[in-house]
Formats: sequence, structure tokens, C-alpha cells
Amino acid sequence: MNSALHLEKGLPSSVEAEQAVLGSVLLNNAVFAEASRLGDAAFCLEKHRILFRTFRDMSEQGVPIDYLTLVTWLEAKGQLEAIDGITYIASLTDGMPRFENIGSYVKIIQDRYRLRLLMTASHHAIARAYDLDDPDDVASKVIGDVAETLALGSRGESHSVRQLIETYPGGLASLLNPAKDEGGIPTGFLSLDNRMHGLRPSELTVIGGRPSMGKTAFALNIAENIMQRDEDASMAILMFSLEMSSTELVRRLLCSVARVDSHRFRGGFLNAEERQRLSAALGLIAKWQFFIDDSAQLDISDFYGRVRRFAMLHPLAAILVDYLQLMESKEHSKGGRTTEVSAISRRLKLVAKEFAVPVVALSQLSRAGEKRTGDNRPRLSDLRESGAIEQDADNVLFVHREEVYKRDREDLHGLGEIEIAKQRNGPIGRCKVAFVHKFAKFENLAEDVDGEEWETDDE
Repeated sequence: MNSALHLEKGLPSSVEAEQAVLGSVLLNNAVFAEASRLGDAAFCLEKHRILFRTFRDMSEQGVPIDYLTLVTWLEAKGQLEAIDGITYIASLTDGMPRFENIGSYVKIIQDRYRLRLLMTASHHAIARAYDLDDPDDVASKVIGDVAETLALGSRGESHSVRQLIETYPGGLASLLNPAKDEGGIPTGFLSLDNRMHGLRPSELTVIGGRPSMGKTAFALNIAENIMQRDEDASMAILMFSLEMSSTELVRRLLCSVARVDSHRFRGGFLNAEERQRLSAALGLIAKWQFFIDDSAQLDISDFYGRVRRFAMLHPLAAILVDYLQLMESKEHSKGGRTTEVSAISRRLKLVAKEFAVPVVALSQLSRAGEKRTGDNRPRLSDLRESGAIEQDADNVLFVHREEVYKRDREDLHGLGEIEIAKQRNGPIGRCKVAFVHKFAKFENLAEDVDGEEWETDDE
């Protein structure tokens, strides 16, 4: 929206607050640290946006922001006339705005900007409704836009250590007692949980693996283990499956829970005992709060909206995404696929933080591991299409089965590894697990169940 429209239509804005912020910075450069919480888009007048961007550029280059240097800078950029000349710059300090009140001025600008964004989101929703767009898509988009707008109000806020201590759940005694720390949700894989302490709220965990390694099976097994322990069905898991249909996932889950050979199941060659086990497994799974969204194409904004709507109806415990590279971000698609995937991984992390739940996203790997001689195990550099995935993820796990490459090695049959390649708050290492081919299922090794120590490998 242009500047004239803000004033002509009476859209929420405060020219006076914007002038006060800009004038305060001219009077005292130190307050720009507080003003920088704003983006230039928050200013309703174009000349104020130009001035704010100029302040930011000058600050980044260590140039003092005062009347003379500002005029010189704008003249060099050919932008002096665009802000109505030196007379307007001088007017910004008329009345001598109280720069100690900069926080109040910033809040006024931010609040009016958020109101304008809400009005814009509502306008777009109305326009799409008139165009008879899909109601779910319209709802997801407007929910995402509104939630992002509301989140602007909480960005950049800081809290003293004293405040954090005083408001810690359970008080100081809980803060000083590690046993009182909010634990994660156990994955059911004992050696993995011993090192990671489960899937923790607000963390993004990326599970990578080459095709046929079983990363989807591993994610399903984690969901199965969580649901098996949730006897009162109080936790809900939401899984976005962009590659496999919900029907296929349910079949795989059924075979895993019932311990029925998946190939026999597909062929229909089941005996009475297997059918009985499947029936019992079906009754168990039907009680779980396990939800699957198998949309073939999913934009990251739609994903956000669907998660928010789901969280309004269910006590969300975890989110699974299979897999990250199949998601889209139309907003960032023009920047290339790497930029798009970076935006997706960042949004996944933000969703984990906002909803305070673990987000587990599966990821493809490049073929670099297959070309390496001697060791085919994946590395962080193999994460496909974006280094931002490694940066945004709190944890990176790799699913690896050496038997896929060395089929003549009988001693490797049915063995797999879950490698913690990154853990923001803990050690890295490898964990051996069993892989039961006929059930397409990962399980604990007998020695893990008996209490064998974790085998670390930090090389």
C-alpha cells in the first residue's frame, strides 16, 4: 500500500510517532538499537522508510547519524528530494522529541503496522473467497498471515535473568533440580533416548537417509512407540506425508504393530493367526490420536495454518514431516530451490518454537555418500539442497544400514545405525539398532534392552 492511501483511507498509522523515532535517532544515535526492532516496512510514509533504511546503512558502516552526515549521504544517493529536502530533516527534531521515550514511539508504530497487516490479510481473504478459491486454502493462508502478524508483537522482547528465574515453572527449586527439567518424549529406542533424552519441545530434529535405508519406517516406529506408551490417548501426533498415501502408511503401521510380514500382507497370503493379530492391532491403532495429512503438494504457509488449526482442537505432542524437500514455499521460489528449502527449514524451526512441540522432518541426502570409498555413512554435508537445514536443526540423525552396500556380509544382515550427527545440547555418536525386514521395523537390540552402554563415536 502506498503512503497516500494510508492517509486518504484513514488506515492505522501515526506520522507523529514515526517522526519522533527518526528525530530521536538524530538527537541520540544510541537509541537506534531500540528503533532497529522496526523494519522499514513498519513506516507508513515512503520518505520515512527511506530515512530509516539510510539510518540502518549508516549505522552498519559506523557513520555518525546527524544532520550534516545524513544530508551528505542522501545527496550522494540521489535521495534528498525524495524525502522533501533538508527542510523536512530539520523538522524532525522540532519540539525536541524525548529520546528516552523511544520504546513508546516504537510500540505505537509497530501496533499500527500490525493493524494494517491484519486489514490486508482480511482483504486478501475476502478477495479469494469472491474468486471461489478452496475454503481450506483460504483459511490456512489467512490463519498463517494473522499468526505471523501477531508474532510481530513478541519479537525482539528481552527478559532479565532475574525475570526468567522468578517466572520459572516450579520456582527456583525446580530450576536447580535437573530432574525437574521439562523432559522430552521418549522415542522408544533406548540407546538413542539415553543420549538425547527424547524428542524435546521446541526442537527441530532432522532425520536423513538415502533411499531404502528406512527413514520413513524409523519415523513411523517412533510414532508407534510414543502411541504405545500413551495409554490414555492424551497425546496427538500430526504427520504430514507428502510422498506416501495415508492408506499405505496405515498398512505399514498395522504390519509393524501386528508383526505381520508386509509382503504376505500385500499379497493377501495371511493365515488365521496373522489375521487375528492384524485385527487386534487395528483395534489398538484406532484408539490412537495419530493424524495423517497426505497432501501431495504443501506450501509452507498452508502447513503453518493447518498446524495452528489442529492445535486448536487437539493436545499436540509432536509433528512429523515426510519429507522436507517435497514442501514448497511459493513466496521464496523465485530465489531458487536452495533459498526455498532454507525458508522451509527455518519455518519448521519456528513452528517447533511457537507450539512448543518437537518437529521431526525427514530429509533426502545427496549421492555423495555412495561415491565415497571405504565409508558410505552419511555426513552433514550430504543434506540435500541447503546448508540451512543443518543450521536450523537442533538435532540431525542419520539412518544407515551397511547391509544395503555389502549384501554378502551375513553379519550385517538385520543391523542398522542411527547416528546423531548433530545435537545442539548434547554429544554426537552412533547407536546400533535392529532392522526386521519382514515387518519393515526398527527395534532395540537385545543388549540395549539389557542395559548395555551407549557407544559414542565423535570422529
